[in-house]
Amino acid sequence: MYITGKLLYLDLNFLGAVILLWIRLMLKRDINGQARDITFKRVIMLVISILFLNVLWVCVEGRPGRVWLVCNHIINVLYPMIASVTSLEWCFFVLYIVSPKLFRTNTVFWLLSPALLILLLALSSPWTGALYVISAENVYDHGFLYPLLQAISYFYFLWPPLLFSRKMLKEGQRMQVISRQTLFMVMFTFLGVCFVIFVLNSYDTIWPMFSIILLFVFTDIQFQKISRDGLTGLNNRRSFDSYISMLFSEGRVNESVFLFMMDINFFKTINDTYGHLAGDEALKVLGDILKKTGSIDDQRSYIARYGGDEFVGIYYCADETEAQKILDGINRNVQKFNDGGTLEFPLSISIGFARYSKAHTPTAEQLIKSADLILYENKREMHRLADIAQNSQIKQGRKLFK
Repeated sequence: MYITGKLLYLDLNFLGAVILLWIRLMLKRDINGQARDITFKRVIMLVISILFLNVLWVCVEGRPGRVWLVCNHIINVLYPMIASVTSLEWCFFVLYIVSPKLFRTNTVFWLLSPALLILLLALSSPWTGALYVISAENVYDHGFLYPLLQAISYFYFLWPPLLFSRKMLKEGQRMQVISRQTLFMVMFTFLGVCFVIFVLNSYDTIWPMFSIILLFVFTDIQFQKISRDGLTGLNNRRSFDSYISMLFSEGRVNESVFLFMMDINFFKTINDTYGHLAGDEALKVLGDILKKTGSIDDQRSYIARYGGDEFVGIYYCADETEAQKILDGINRNVQKFNDGGTLEFPLSISIGFARYSKAHTPTAEQLIKSADLILYENKREMHRLADIAQNSQIKQGRKLFK
């Protein structure tokens, strides 16, 4: 029975390592440098290291001889160190998704402190027996402070889901921006860790199970990339259509929802005069400006490239005054960019927004149409004020708009 248990444990760890190696190979083709993706890659490599350490431990445990005894010590010094760092990195990864604002110096410092404590205890354990004890027969046993390693790791795993649940209860409607896949990933982690703690009561089994969680996360990341516009990094039209359809079909839309339609003025002139690469650069610039005004991962907004030079944003505002502040903020950021003069031409945009109401915009199509009409009213006014001479000046790279 003991041998059968060890073989099953060996198989589970080996299978988990193979799954994660495949995921890592797939991610190697991705040159995305976002902090979230870099952290996720680190988590995968750390979990692979733990799984291989578990495989090596099964092979080394109980073998007679000084060489095997030394190997057992090395494995059990590395194991708690890597385990604590892995759970810490996972905590950072989930926090990046749930609440990026938490990444302040003081927060990072107190989150690092428990992992540093485990690092010191692991290094001292061959002499103190704090985290593990190995007998002369090369048989492993937990040290007197091993429960501290478990508690710290469980804290790193469980704190972000608890924080996420608190945000859902507190923010309610605004939390709908979080994708269902992200919600599933966060809560599945919570339930999986609780299962390990209260049902299996075995800390070591958390890592094979964790490889399955990472497989779900990998799938979610790939889905999100399909839903993003390759040029600007914003949500794409397909993602927006799905989002707003879900918003209306599930009855989550309310009077605080404002839909913004935006596009670049004289975009055809820019393409005809400077080429499509210059037009692409203008689209990237506007995408960056919209990210600054309301992040695509912020629970108060949802921003997408609608198509061509058109962009769309859903903002959760208390009233029209707050919506106007967002519009003014976008225009200020455009002007600030123009003051820097990094493009050969001035960037100018038109914006129209509409507020959801049951009386006037009861469907998604009517809300979009209402915002679109206001956008094109503003655009017609822009073209009325800009005569032929002004329009031709863009070819000379002069600033037209103050």
